[in-house]
Amino acid sequence: ADEHEAFINKMKHQGGSLLNKINKEKQIPLSTSQPGQLMKLRSSYDNRVDEILIDCGATKDFISSKEVAKRKLKPESSGIKMNVKLADGSVIISDKIVRNVPIFVGDHIETRDLHVIDMKGLTIVLGMPWLTERKVLINFGTRTLEFKHQGTRHIIEADKFYSIDEEHLDIIRHDELEHHVTIGDAVYAVNIVQKGDPGDEEAVEAHAKAAETALHILHLQKHARGTKAYITAVQDVGKETGKAKSAEDVAEASFRETIKPDGLLTEKLYEELAHVIRKNAYVATPMTELPTVRQINNAPPVVLEIKEVPGSTPPCKNAYRLSAAELRELKKQLDELLSKGYVRPSDSPYGAPVLFVPKKDGSLRMCLDFRALNAQTIKDRYPLPRDQDLFDQFKGANYFTTLDCLNGYYVVPIHQNSIHKTTIRTQLGSFEWLVMPFGLCNAPSVYQRMIENILKEYLTDFVMV
Repeated sequence: ADEHEAFINKMKHQGGSLLNKINKEKQIPLSTSQPGQLMKLRSSYDNRVDEILIDCGATKDFISSKEVAKRKLKPESSGIKMNVKLADGSVIISDKIVRNVPIFVGDHIETRDLHVIDMKGLTIVLGMPWLTERKVLINFGTRTLEFKHQGTRHIIEADKFYSIDEEHLDIIRHDELEHHVTIGDAVYAVNIVQKGDPGDEEAVEAHAKAAETALHILHLQKHARGTKAYITAVQDVGKETGKAKSAEDVAEASFRETIKPDGLLTEKLYEELAHVIRKNAYVATPMTELPTVRQINNAPPVVLEIKEVPGSTPPCKNAYRLSAAELRELKKQLDELLSKGYVRPSDSPYGAPVLFVPKKDGSLRMCLDFRALNAQTIKDRYPLPRDQDLFDQFKGANYFTTLDCLNGYYVVPIHQNSIHKTTIRTQLGSFEWLVMPFGLCNAPSVYQRMIENILKEYLTDFVMV
């Protein structure tokens, strides 16, 4: 036992001396936090180099205040003051945030909301919010990041320099889109119109090209699921941009941009129609007050009352989980609905969850899941039109006009006895509707009855509803 203990002590002494000698000769620091071990990504775009640190210990995503000033971004208050502890142990305060900042993670491009802090040597720090949302797999052995986004698999090497220039942002002729765009690609179609007279040939040609581009993109969307298209019209209006336009000017300008004289619509009829549009521009202006219960042509009052099957209990579902982007959109839409008085806070025992579905333009549509309430609602059996019956009335017609009601459902009030039944449950609270929302099973019948009674004398003559 004594010999064994002596041997162990000798090995400890010699081993320690040998290790210290190796460390001294090769200058290997005992700390594992070597700069070379940090996961940094460097990307070049538009003569700008972004250096991004991937930090599993960061609880937020950050951008340096110097970079914010360099890019001329507009920070806003984050609503909270955060104490951010840096690697050197110092603590700084962050209370600003910049929204929708383009970032380039290797060959991957996206936009994110970033908190602003003072830091040196780095442009952006992507922490746990980004790592969690993208479900990033980090391989420290190969120093790579792997994740999927919009169906595309990305493997990013930490030590590789990425140049994101024309290789990823190609300018393609509108008639070549189908040959170059694949599933999952984002297509940006920009229509740039120079300032000029409404009849300017260049402007007309630009609009025509934009229309062709839009048609190609729609064709792609039908045949390439997952492809996203963004159509942006950019018009240089010079100093007139800040000048407020009247409702009449807006209505007439919209008409003249959309409709042009042709063989059937003569110049005389065209000008008469423009005058009618201008004279009745008020019908396209948003409501400034809540609708009242109306009675049209001795029909039932225009109001939505929810009558339930006897013995029903108030259905209440938990709020659905939403992504960060969906939560921001929810807050935005709720703020708008509250400001207009369409909804109000509620303590009702009823509750329908909310979800979002993407529109064709990439924005989000808020949908209300009233399925549980609809299942126990007594149905309004007012007849709704069939497509074939409507098409039969087209015979012999030469002129066709479509009228789309602006927020049509919102002109129908909710019956006082039913307001609490329309409650929606969200992460931001419960709210009940004072106007008719989408998603209620009897809403189409109530709206169809109202419109048909308004246009009753013209039905089967020249109006179809």
